[in-house]
Amino acid sequence: MTTSELYLSQLEGEVLILTLQNEAKCMPDSAVISERQLLRAEYLRVAATHAVVDFNHLGYFTSTLLEALLQLWKAVKTRNGRMALCNLSPVGREIIAVPHFDHLWPICDTREQAVHEVLTGSPR
Repeated sequence: MTTSELYLSQLEGEVLILTLQNEAKCMPDSAVISERQLLRAEYLRVAATHAVVDFNHLGYFTSTLLEALLQLWKAVKTRNGRMALCNLSPVGREIIAVPHFDHLWPICDTREQAVHEVLTGSPR
């Protein structure tokens, strides 16, 4: 298990679960961007095929996180993996839907559903 100021990572078999901790509102944008790049780096560091991003502790987020999700997804695709998001707040679901990212990744109500989705679903 790896922790950062903004996320907690946990490897379950071939699935990396990244639990986002907070949006770091008081950090400068450059620091947030640097931290968010760690999501992709963490995925590349471990022997995971798939990724689940858990928003359980994050009700709201900005476009910086959307960019980090895209970077992570590109890395997952290089391993022929799948990615899913879970535990999004209603506002978080809207933020994901506006740029149509909900068409890229399954949005699941629970972590368990997201893990099941990446292990059994078809690639997007």
